[in-house]
Formats: sequence, structure tokens, C-alpha cells
Amino acid sequence: MYVPCTPPGKKPGEARSAHALTVDAGTIGETRVHGNELRQVLIDFAHQLARHTYEAGDCQESRTFPKELPRLPAA
Repeated sequence: MYVPCTPPGKKPGEARSAHALTVDAGTIGETRVHGNELRQVLIDFAHQLARHTYEAGDCQESRTFPKELPRLPAA
């Protein structure tokens, strides 16, 4: 998940590259769920982590995160 995020005190476009939050979620080892069910859990986790970090980081961009993400079809 990639979310633009310019920290306080910086001007958008001021840096050599854009400011952003990047969330990469995965698993290590065996899991109880597989397929789209596992993908949904990882997507939901990444979304919650990005939303929390965005708010804690006081990003300048105006972004509204949806309360719930669309559900993937059952495998």
C-alpha cells in the first residue's frame, strides 16, 4: 500500500523524491487461512497500519480512509 504523505515542516515537492508511507504485509510460515481469505486479512492489516501511521505522522495531504475495504470474493 502506497500513500502520499508530506511530513510537517516540509513543502510538497521540496524533496528530490515524493514523501510517502509504504506498507508491505506478508506472512512467515504456516497460516490457518489461505487464498483470498488470507489476502483479505493482509489487506485489512496493511490498511489499518497505513491509516494509523498517516494520522500519527500528521501528513499534510488531505486523505480520507474508508472505514471498511471491499471484500474479496471467497475462493
